[in-house]
Amino acid sequence: MNRALLLFLFLVSITVQSQKTVNGLEASVTKAREIMHEKQITDYVILTNSHYANVTTYYEDSEGKREKEETYLTNMFEAYLFWKENSKCYLQLTDMNFTYQPLLLDQCGFLKLDAKTIDQISKEEVLPIVILENGAKTYLDIPNHFQTQFYFSNGNSKEFPAFYLSEPEKRNSNNTKNSKLQITKLYKTCEKIIRDNSDLLHRNK
Repeated sequence: MNRALLLFLFLVSITVQSQKTVNGLEASVTKAREIMHEKQITDYVILTNSHYANVTTYYEDSEGKREKEETYLTNMFEAYLFWKENSKCYLQLTDMNFTYQPLLLDQCGFLKLDAKTIDQISKEEVLPIVILENGAKTYLDIPNHFQTQFYFSNGNSKEFPAFYLSEPEKRNSNNTKNSKLQITKLYKTCEKIIRDNSDLLHRNK
């Protein structure tokens, strides 16, 4: 192999390995679980969307001159905690410090998730987008900028392709199958509640 190419690959490897990663999602989920455990609440679900982006921090000296900068690969996650407490349902936009206040919800039937349903969701496969054109199958490769994860009271599910859940493609021959999945129904319900209460969720800080 060309020595210049080897050197380039080595430098790329060093850059990737040396880049710091900031991910506060697990800490937020852990804290949410602790809060639910302290309240002895078992009817809850945490919906998270992970999205990694480079965030640069600039450092200046006492005179305002830039001394250095550091770039971190940061999980710009969104996390929403749904739970039922004393026959009432709540939704809270969560971060590592839990700075947002809970919001009382009108509906909470979707929180009746028994162990069998949770187990089913964790095993479900969201099928890819397949378009039939002139009898031939065409697979559409849609990049997922967000990865969706559900956390339940008795365990957590795997990651699901958020694009296939939130942006159903009507031409997709797998659309009917995907729409019948429990994970799709749960995601749609949670997404609608979040969207309908977006302003209140962010104002309650």
